[in-house]
Amino acid sequence: MFDVTTWGHWHWVTLAWAQVLVTYGGYGLFVRWRLKRLEERLSND
Repeated sequence: MFDVTTWGHWHWVTLAWAQVLVTYGGYGLFVRWRLKRLEERLSND
């Protein structure tokens, strides 16, 4: 078991940035996928 108190401050900053990037990256991919689906549906009509 690792001790969290021994971690440096930079580790928490890195974890926070990684979570932000993953969250916004995933959201961006989802939005692009939705837009592509919408364009396909509009072009089919």
